[in-house]
Amino acid sequence: MYSTLKPAAPGKLGLVLWLCLMGGCQHSVDTTPPGDVQTTNAVRKRIGVREILPSWSFYLREFGCEKWKHGDRLCKIVQRTHHESESEEKEYPDIVWEEDYYYGPGKLNDPDGDYMDEQVIVHFEYGQSRFFLSYAGENPRLISLIHGLTPVHESGYAGQSNKDTLAVADEMLKEFGLTRLE
Repeated sequence: MYSTLKPAAPGKLGLVLWLCLMGGCQHSVDTTPPGDVQTTNAVRKRIGVREILPSWSFYLREFGCEKWKHGDRLCKIVQRTHHESESEEKEYPDIVWEEDYYYGPGKLNDPDGDYMDEQVIVHFEYGQSRFFLSYAGENPRLISLIHGLTPVHESGYAGQSNKDTLAVADEMLKEFGLTRLE
């Protein structure tokens, strides 16, 4: 099995939990979809990030992280800041990063021993205006494609430019019979 997905460091979750308990962290889950999808989709279209599609459903918002599904599968995560007042001054409306999930035909065991679908994740960092890729699967051709990029700390892999990174993403998604922006 091969995966470019990076697991969280041991103890990180425990630390977050402890800080929440000691600091009075308020955990809330909201299922109200954001009201700015049309505005943020215009930004996505301009920079080449997959838009939120009408066929998707808003799943939930937790800690500023919005999760969207298509059917029963996660298809997009959007991480927003918690400082909405600053969003008016930014080019991008309070979005820090977002990830698009694309599923292939392969199955593999996850670290817990359960099966998961083969997947390509396209990650965009708004502050850096930079795309990154991750892959979880065993397809030798896709492994070879992603290894042609440069590994970048926890963000995945990236080419010399966004154009290079997206060209590899598009080639990988062809193996799944998918296109990146649909």
